[in-house]
Order: sequence, then structure tokens, then C-alpha cells
Amino acid sequence: MLKITIKPGDSIAIDRAKVKVTQSTYNRIQLEIDAPPEIAIRREKAESPAPRVVVVKGEKKM
Repeated sequence: MLKITIKPGDSIAIDRAKVKVTQSTYNRIQLEIDAPPEIAIRREKAESPAPRVVVVKGEKKM
């Protein structure tokens, strides 16, 4: 596995596909993928996110 850091507007080429970061925020990125139709591209999501803990006036709420 290759782990890289790129900035919005930068892109990487994988075989005949090009992946470009078009937007980045705190916890999300938006990608633009340019690939020929014979290359299958599928999205995979994480099973379940970690529970969110919010502290409101000294109390924990989940």
C-alpha cells in the first residue's frame, strides 16, 4: 500500500487513470477520477464510524 499526501489541485496517475484532489476540508476530500470505461472504479465505505462524543456543559453525550 502506498500512502501519500497531496494538495488540492494535485493529481496522481495510476496506470491509465488519473486521480485529482479537487477539494479538501477537515474530514472530507473530493476526488475527480479520469479513467477509460474498461477500468472499474468502485467506492468502498468504512463499516461504521467511531462514536462521536460531545461535551455539553460538563456532561458527556453520545
